[in-house]
Amino acid sequence: MTCDPDENDNLYKIDIRIEDDEGNHLKELFEKGLGSLLDDEHFLLLYVPEDNGDKMQIVRPASNLFHRRRMIKRDNEAKRIPSFYYALSHLWGLTENNRYHWNDINEYVNDENGQPVKPVSMRPEKRDALLTMLQDHPDSYWWIDVLCARTNTPLDIIGDIYSCCLECIAMIDCDPTPDTYHSHDVGYSKRFRGITFQCRRMPNLRPDLSNESSSAD
Repeated sequence: MTCDPDENDNLYKIDIRIEDDEGNHLKELFEKGLGSLLDDEHFLLLYVPEDNGDKMQIVRPASNLFHRRRMIKRDNEAKRIPSFYYALSHLWGLTENNRYHWNDINEYVNDENGQPVKPVSMRPEKRDALLTMLQDHPDSYWWIDVLCARTNTPLDIIGDIYSCCLECIAMIDCDPTPDTYHSHDVGYSKRFRGITFQCRRMPNLRPDLSNESSSAD
């Protein structure tokens, strides 16, 4: 038995049904936000393959039907947070005199056209931490500004990107002091899940990777 193409496409429309969503507030938020993002040609994501030996790939869900369908399937099967990608929030620490170009990132990532990516700006001490974190999440999607944002990316999609992500991970710069201090303020609303941080770390440790909910209200 064969399926009508239009009927088959209906299987890949966002239809979120999650637990403990009184009033369907999250359903409305994510269906609207993710639907808008998936249709926006400016929305790019980094795909981390299941096999760590393969290169990572930047994909455009609006035109990449294979990945678009996988993303929607994950949305529709979710029980708690109906999303399919992580967002990385980061203080890159660049200066006017040093843009810290990461030239060999092209060994790890291809762009949306299948070509090795051009150099991006990131301080050297952050690169291994980022690569390790990505490798620890095989078969996953990420929005990372230096890789996924372009000069023509409209600012009005950034709100949806952060409010509709599965999880926002903050890569924090910490002062090299002997004491450790951590405070956070978690905020939740129908539109945003959020957390803010202040942190100091023990000396000689690489930057903290803190996994928390999505960006602040």
